[in-house]
Amino acid sequence: MILKVNFNNWNLDLFPTIIILILVPLTLYFSFWLFITGIIGAKRMLNSRKWNHTIGKIIKTEILFKKFGGGDSSVSFKFVLLKTYSYTVKNKEYESNQTFASDSLYQKEFKSIDKFPNRYANLKQSGNYIEIEKEQKNAVGKPITVYYNPINPQKACLNNTFNKEILLPVFMGLLFGSGLTFLVYYFLKPIFR
Repeated sequence: MILKVNFNNWNLDLFPTIIILILVPLTLYFSFWLFITGIIGAKRMLNSRKWNHTIGKIIKTEILFKKFGGGDSSVSFKFVLLKTYSYTVKNKEYESNQTFASDSLYQKEFKSIDKFPNRYANLKQSGNYIEIEKEQKNAVGKPITVYYNPINPQKACLNNTFNKEILLPVFMGLLFGSGLTFLVYYFLKPIFR
């Protein structure tokens, strides 16, 4: 079967056409990226439940933040403590900074507290930030349980449970991706006749 394209059936003006040709592929890419990274993250978390454990030590900490919202009135921040820890497996020392086995997929979304915008300085007094700051004070040198991949001990995490938050990008990616795919099909169907 040969697919025939007939642009005479295209009824949309220039502006909607530009939106469809530029924004829709970018949004589809982002939607499927969310879906795929969510699936990979969930798989990593499930696999980490079978990993071996050892005692490690926190060697460095850093407070990171992530901004939510766009305008000044609706902006909020999430603060996390990035713990770098060392651990030994079969007389070889390793380092990692993952709390969950999926953290490496989303680390670029967080920035160092040094880059925190000054205009939001009052938000550093939030309960989340104060709690993280307290945790940071006594963390270095503290012994911790480290879960590591017995096949590849370089891969490790501090928490080998399944974090249900990983399902959010899966569902968002699936919802937006399938919705946009249907819209693209709906708008492009007339020219493929």
